[in-house]
Amino acid sequence: MTAANLIYFLAFPCLLSWFYCRCSSVDFSPIFTVLYTAGFFGISSMNFLPEFLSPILGVCFLALCGVGIYKHPPSLAVSVSALVLSLFFLTVGFVQSAGFWLIERFWSPAQLMEWILEYGDIILLLLELLLLIGLFQIFLQPFSRISSYLGNTALLFLALPLLFIVFTENIVSKGIYGDTIVWDSVEGIVFPVVDSFSLFCLHLLGYLGMFAVLTAFQWLSQSIRKNQNLRQLEFQIEQQRSYLLEAQARYDKTRSLRHDIKNHLALLKGFLSKGETERAEEYLVSLGHAAEALSFPVHTNNPVADILLENKFLAAQQYRAAIECCLDISAQCPIQDMDWCIILANALDNALEEICSLPEAERFIRIYSRKKGDFFLLHIENGTHKDSVPVYGTGLSNMKAAIEKYEGTMEVSVKENIFTLDILFHFSQH
Repeated sequence: MTAANLIYFLAFPCLLSWFYCRCSSVDFSPIFTVLYTAGFFGISSMNFLPEFLSPILGVCFLALCGVGIYKHPPSLAVSVSALVLSLFFLTVGFVQSAGFWLIERFWSPAQLMEWILEYGDIILLLLELLLLIGLFQIFLQPFSRISSYLGNTALLFLALPLLFIVFTENIVSKGIYGDTIVWDSVEGIVFPVVDSFSLFCLHLLGYLGMFAVLTAFQWLSQSIRKNQNLRQLEFQIEQQRSYLLEAQARYDKTRSLRHDIKNHLALLKGFLSKGETERAEEYLVSLGHAAEALSFPVHTNNPVADILLENKFLAAQQYRAAIECCLDISAQCPIQDMDWCIILANALDNALEEICSLPEAERFIRIYSRKKGDFFLLHIENGTHKDSVPVYGTGLSNMKAAIEKYEGTMEVSVKENIFTLDILFHFSQH
């Protein structure tokens, strides 16, 4: 196998499989690379295939590898494959047309031309490799942000213009340029006779069109993300308002009960003085029920946090999750109730989302706090099936913003199927 074939059939598929992994935000897999390299060689060697079928098979095979190895949804696998191979074919066509145009324009002297014809394939392939690596930073990296917010239908719409580029570039490369060059020492290139400069400009427009498509879908994904954030914030604000109202209502009822405690004691004293012990016991039971209704099952010294934790723990109990909570919020803590709602609600919502899909024995949520000097540490952990730290979504981003208001820090980690969230605040005693 010649050096040019080694570059084409070995270096290119390895680079394209790496691009696929980067675009879909997964770890590079040697098995995935070997499988795709074998398929790339097989499809490229099928000279009997119609020109329109070869690129389609290439996209489908790369997508099939993504579905089989990484368990990607078909819509994501197809869109990533179309993105990777459209850039590949576009770059091959761009370098090819540029090379032909330069050769046609500067074909003499004859010795230089012979050297170009002998080593031209290797030179063009190396240029394609270098250009492909550089263009990857411009065209492919934004896709990871696009795919995280677009649905399956939108991703398939993104794949359509990219598949058009794949199809068109393959037709230009195979149907117009072909695999044979006929050169005459006097006349220069006599076959193929192509307007390479026009095709060169066409490839430039292809790059611009691809960039425009990605930019438009990136704006669309940003708009969807902002709408999602807005809806989630509105829902959280409504929840936090209900927590505050419930805390105020319980506080008012408790104050009313305390205000009437003298009357209750006087009534009990009257029952006992008359020897009506049964009525006194019934009255004490009713007072106990009233007091129990006003008490919080979770005690953090913050009524809003107590109500929020009570609601979240009731939801966790429906999943038969083990709950441990030892959270003590000092009365001098400067964190506002609204920010406590943002921090605790998002943390517990994420925890509930994780444990609901776990086996019952692995469902747990633990909350601890510790204060030492000016430092306050909040530690939350729960079971998880993930083996890596998730990308910051809306919930974690909102928590981070609320924490940074008080110059705090947040750290997340995953170890041995346990997701851990540590939040550290520094509150000056002065």
